Amino acid sequence: RKLTEVSRALTYAVSLEDVLRLTVDRAAELFDAEKAVLMLTNEEGLLSVRESRGVEKDVRDRFREPLQETLISRLQGLLGNGAQHPILSVPLVVGGEVTGILAVAPGEPSAGEEEAVDDAEWLLSALADQAAVALEKTRLDENAAFRERLLGIVGHDLRSPLQAIMMAADALLRLDGMPEAQTKLARRIAASVKRWIDER
Repeated sequence: RKLTEVSRALTYAVSLEDVLRLTVDRAAELFDAEKAVLMLTNEEGLLSVRESRGVEKDVRDRFREPLQETLISRLQGLLGNGAQHPILSVPLVVGGEVTGILAVAPGEPSAGEEEAVDDAEWLLSALADQAAVALEKTRLDENAAFRERLLGIVGHDLRSPLQAIMMAADALLRLDGMPEAQTKLARRIAASVKRWIDER
């Protein structure tokens, strides 16, 4: 039920910041954790904290770590949990590639609760999967919005020069005695420009 609620909330998140904040908040709530982090890889392949709960800003801002074995000890330090209190972390996978990590510092399970640990890992993995899908959707939406803005700008900037080309093609078509090959070319130019202007 909780996963369904999270999935619904992530579906309606409108920005990257909303997805990140919602994922971290829900992870902390699900595991009754004071600290939780969501890290994403940057252009150099280093993980950096993009959203957190209970982690000091200066500690969070300094965190840059490659995705390798040393990450576990750095996560322990970041979440303020000593080695005696394990953290729970799972990858965010998009398109078959690890693009980030979701980690929480839940209370330590008592002895004999190995099944509870497995359930907790499954639950955090399911949340990470939903977050990864929401992050990819948000990225695609932002790319589409950028493309539309860019096309609008380019279209506006091209309108005046294309109208001048259209007027020149029309003037050529009104000339008497122009050879058929040039007339055909002028018609093609005028039709192409008109179609482009009409589509925008």
